[in-house]
Amino acid sequence: MHLRKTWCLVLMCSLMVLPVHTITAEMSTFIGVFTDYAVIDDTTTLDQQVSVGAQASIDVRTLLGSSAYLGLSSYARFSYNPISSEWMDYVSVMADGALFVDPGEIRLSIGSDLSYDSSDPSSVLFRPMWDATFSMDRGYRTIHPFFTYYGYVDDSAMYNGIQLGMQHTPIVECDYSLAALAGITTYTDAIDKDIAAGLRFSINGLAGYVLSWNVNATTTYTWSSDPSKEGVGGAISLNIRITPTKTFQLLIGPHLDWTFLTSTGSWHTDAQITVRSDVAITEDLYWYVESSAAAGLQYISGAIPWTVHITTGVDFSL
Repeated sequence: MHLRKTWCLVLMCSLMVLPVHTITAEMSTFIGVFTDYAVIDDTTTLDQQVSVGAQASIDVRTLLGSSAYLGLSSYARFSYNPISSEWMDYVSVMADGALFVDPGEIRLSIGSDLSYDSSDPSSVLFRPMWDATFSMDRGYRTIHPFFTYYGYVDDSAMYNGIQLGMQHTPIVECDYSLAALAGITTYTDAIDKDIAAGLRFSINGLAGYVLSWNVNATTTYTWSSDPSKEGVGGAISLNIRITPTKTFQLLIGPHLDWTFLTSTGSWHTDAQITVRSDVAITEDLYWYVESSAAAGLQYISGAIPWTVHITTGVDFSL
């Protein structure tokens, strides 16, 4: 029953896209199949999992006059574990647009994620999300201020946040942004509230036509009516894209996040690295191999749970 509802959502999004396609000049669609092998160690048991699946995506962009655009996109993935006879699906639907005004632009987006894991019937995820951004364009190589409001809601909490920052492109090969952020989380099943404030930094760069990279870093402090949640945390990630030829691409993405809880004085760290290679077999057919490894460390218990994934698949662009 749930699977029927999920794919109905994909169909609805597709029907939304079709009218736009009649007036648009740009539409991209792909379908693909994949297989995944995982080894999971939760410090008590070692588990191996195998899954096969299919995925599809539709993305449409259209101009609205000379000063606006509208985009609609949907993505769906279904996987099945033949060993445990368990299945899982994930659907994402998003609409976004921009209005170019003097002296800048307004960007809006709204969408939702939907996911279900048959091994845990209580794990149904329905997560609407939204954001609105106003940015000022003060000319090439100048500082562009921006303000963003964003949020999401799921079955247990609602989050509302803001960012106030600036973006700068000093040279064509590099741009960066810095923002102060604040947000509040309210929980549906309790009177608890979390208030967070922090900083976010991002930088992007190019090295010729072969290498592109970006670094994202965030640090926040959380005040909570539940003392066990109060503390400081942060995350940093690096993404490197290497394209030596027109038919081959390599992606490398290490990520690290950490949390320190002031009430208990405990640290928790999670680290992950993902490596992916893409090969263009033909103009419309792509083969990829992706591997990832993740580990977490609780400094009090010393336990180190870890996971390794290896995924390979083929995508076909329609």
